[in-house]
Amino acid sequence: MEPPPEAPELEEGNSWLWRAWADLQGSRAYAGGGMGPLLPLPLSFATVDDYADRLGCDQDARQTLHEVIRALDREWRRLDRERSAAAANQPKEPT
Repeated sequence: MEPPPEAPELEEGNSWLWRAWADLQGSRAYAGGGMGPLLPLPLSFATVDDYADRLGCDQDARQTLHEVIRALDREWRRLDRERSAAAANQPKEPT
């Protein structure tokens, strides 16, 4: 598994998008379990839209927020799947 990419340089005025991503992570739902691992679900449109409402985003900012969160979420879930697969392939230590 390759290391995650370096954090991008944020243009001035765009740090709110990174804060939004960090804030929204706590509202993530998970599915599965039982005999397999819990799998993170995508952040919902409604969750992101509610967050935009709380921030008082205009239509352009709201669209930007949805696009950025969707892209970050897709990448985060890809990395999470890779980490889970790598962990599942590790030999178990005897107890």
